[in-house]
Amino acid sequence: MTMWLINLLINRKWKCETLTRCYEEMQKLSKIGDNANILGFMSLCKNSYPNEFDDNIFQIFRNLDVIYDKFKKLESDIDPSYWAFYEFGERMKFLEANQNKYDNSLRLLLKEFNDNIIEFVDKLEKKNNSSGIKSFLRGIKYWGYTKGVLTMVEKNIDINSSIEIERTTDISTNYTPFGSSLQPKARALRKLMKKKNKKHMNLIGLYENKYNKLNDKQYKTSKLLL
Repeated sequence: MTMWLINLLINRKWKCETLTRCYEEMQKLSKIGDNANILGFMSLCKNSYPNEFDDNIFQIFRNLDVIYDKFKKLESDIDPSYWAFYEFGERMKFLEANQNKYDNSLRLLLKEFNDNIIEFVDKLEKKNNSSGIKSFLRGIKYWGYTKGVLTMVEKNIDINSSIEIERTTDISTNYTPFGSSLQPKARALRKLMKKKNKKHMNLIGLYENKYNKLNDKQYKTSKLLL
């Protein structure tokens, strides 16, 4: 949803130089009629967003959206495209490079993506495959992707963290097992990211407050000496 709004801003040629300004423009878009359905989403975020986010998080969300769509396409196509799989892998590598910035939450999500792509490839290998699927699998094997696309798979992830994210999900029977669990977990990931960034902002505020008080004290002392 976040990236959909950003793309909408780009398509309408809005020029907003800061995250706060972009968010204000998003709010305007939600009120002009054609996007009224996202007004509720805006009201949920307005107290803390976007001041607790950085540009890197937007890129993470964008890549999460893309790899989800790519996987759904791979899963639904009769003859999966190797190039769609390749782009899926490249996006995963970008996310993997950022996985240590946000606690365990992003690693958990990437591991689930990786596990599901391994399961997807295994199922294809067991089918009575068409020539298109055989060609696809040859490409997967050539690049060494039969065991997923991550370069380092986290094997000792905290089970309690996994359970906590699982509790936040709202499984829908209208989706595949992969899709039904992924979307709520992506929402949980965003919540965890916001929490961590809020702590970071609070620490910065505390430091600035102490720094200002120290400067005031030094200023008063220097006046007395004069």
